[in-house]
Amino acid sequence: MNCYRRLGGILNLKKFLIIFLNEIKNITSKIYYNNAMNIEYDKNLHSVFLLQYHFILVVKYRKKVINNKICDRLKVYLIAKGHFLLLSMKRLVQMEK
Repeated sequence: MNCYRRLGGILNLKKFLIIFLNEIKNITSKIYYNNAMNIEYDKNLHSVFLLQYHFILVVKYRKKVINNKICDRLKVYLIAKGHFLLLSMKRLVQMEK
C-alpha cells in the first residue's frame, strides 16, 4: 500500500510498470547470450541456465591407458560429437597403494 501511495496513483503505476518491464527485457536479453565468451544460455519461461557436465573415466586396474595422443583425440571427438564446449581436461594421478 505504501508503494502505491508513493507512486501517486494508477497512471504513475502503469508508467512505472512499463519502464520496469522494458528494463527487465533489456537485462534478460543480455543474459541469454554473452558475446564475450560466445556461450549461449538455455532459457525457459522462468529460468536461464547453463548446463555443464563433469565426465569421469575410471580405469579398472589403474593402468596408464590415456596417453597424450589419445587425450588429444578424445578432446577432438568430445567436441565434435558431443556438441559442447570443453573448458578444461585434467588428468588425476592417484598414488599407488
